[in-house]
Amino acid sequence: MSNTFPIAKKYGYDIEQVEEFLLKARSTFAAETPEDTSIQAKEIRETAFELTKKGYSIQAVDLAIERLEDAIAKKEREWKIAEIGLEKWREQTQKLAQEIVDRISLPDGKRFARAGVLRQGYNRKQVDLFLDTLLPVFAGEEDISVSEIRKVAFTPKSNGYSEVQVDALLDSVVEAIQAIE
Repeated sequence: MSNTFPIAKKYGYDIEQVEEFLLKARSTFAAETPEDTSIQAKEIRETAFELTKKGYSIQAVDLAIERLEDAIAKKEREWKIAEIGLEKWREQTQKLAQEIVDRISLPDGKRFARAGVLRQGYNRKQVDLFLDTLLPVFAGEEDISVSEIRKVAFTPKSNGYSEVQVDALLDSVVEAIQAIE
């Protein structure tokens, strides 16, 4: 049996789950119209696989998934532009970017809800420092890749920022950057 990815020495992604996911993703990549798709870029970004002994190499799968997400996001952008027109698409993209800027322009420590004293959230200082690096990106002064955003990790901390809210913003940032790449 040939394997799509190298096998991890210890733990890796569940082979059956990865292969099933790839079937759906390939059909979307080959789709001629949005109606023929079985998965969206956002779903690819949110996909997680179980870890198993002798599963697929995590790094190899993650890299392939990132490339696949980028390719499908590009296809989705092209379809959206064909559907609504370039001007309307630009308006929607600018609106998303403005919502992001509005959120990251809030004062440090006040950008998201807190997880609570007894619950873990993301370290507020780390999140705020990262978000500060995004302001020049959205001002057109600096660049950041989607890959750099995907690699961001924050330390859990009591009374930190709500992980759900931070993750949702990061997803929006990825979506906005993919829209202009």
